[in-house]
Amino acid sequence: MSIKDLEKLRGIIDEIDMEIIRLLDKRIETAVKIYEIKQELGMDIVDRTREKDILDKVGAYREIFEKIIEKSIEEQWRKAWDEGISPNDNLEIGIVGYGKMGKLFTNIFKKHHRINIYDIKKIPNWEHENVVVQESLSELVKKSEYIMIATSITTIHNVAAKIRNILMNNNYRDKVIFDIATLKNKVIKELEKYPKYVRVASTHPMFGGSIKHPWQHKILLLPLKDREEDAKHIERLFKPYGFKIIYASLEDHDKYVAYTIALPYLLGILFKEATKDLDQNKLDVYGGTSYRIFQNYYEEVVARDPKEFINEILSSGYSIEIINRVLDIIMKIKR
Repeated sequence: MSIKDLEKLRGIIDEIDMEIIRLLDKRIETAVKIYEIKQELGMDIVDRTREKDILDKVGAYREIFEKIIEKSIEEQWRKAWDEGISPNDNLEIGIVGYGKMGKLFTNIFKKHHRINIYDIKKIPNWEHENVVVQESLSELVKKSEYIMIATSITTIHNVAAKIRNILMNNNYRDKVIFDIATLKNKVIKELEKYPKYVRVASTHPMFGGSIKHPWQHKILLLPLKDREEDAKHIERLFKPYGFKIIYASLEDHDKYVAYTIALPYLLGILFKEATKDLDQNKLDVYGGTSYRIFQNYYEEVVARDPKEFINEILSSGYSIEIINRVLDIIMKIKR
């Protein structure tokens, strides 16, 4: 065998790679045509049964085909976005609170709807034709059909109460109000007081403010007791963007959020506090996979979230229960 033989085989690989690229392009092109047919038939873009059938046939190449399918779905949604995916174009959507999540949903909705935004902090005037910065909460409520409450976790229940008062004092009807709070206990108490002539529900987007592809993420939709029909109006707002909508229970929500969000926060803080006085360079030298996972989690999640948010999460009733359980476990380990 010689260098010449090696180069010859590499040439064959290059030809195969180009053929794979050609076939992948053809697959994506075909997937987009399938989207067009689905659109005419009123079918969903994502078909999990079809995906499973494909993956069951590809054997050792399953991971590769998962990426191919993901890319095909992405291109179908991209086509949908380019064509204008919402069945309810030109809604007036109010977004109260212009933090990370407020900015995210403004950017998602602005192509298909008219957006009113309001925050107690001054917001720079938007140049996009579909986005208007309102000077007051009252003006936003007056002009918006849908109102998303996206303020901080410490103020969201108070904002929900203010919006309710504006609605009732002005007899505004047929509006749809929902929050995106991480913890529901306080805000639900305010939403439950809303009159029946408006529609209310609660949502929990299970992602942060930097997502690129909505169809890769889920939103929990939590109907209020005896107001289940109200939640369907909110589902119709989000679903066309590809979000996976999961109906969930308000009774379970805060408990399981505490265990899935507060507990990781707690462990991340424990990790950082326990290692803060050690030599960082040596930690990097001796640290393996577990160390890197905790370090990345702390830097990418805990360190980036506002302290008021973390404090609120860790001071909830279920979080205190978790802290006590962790202390008990530590004592058992110590013994």
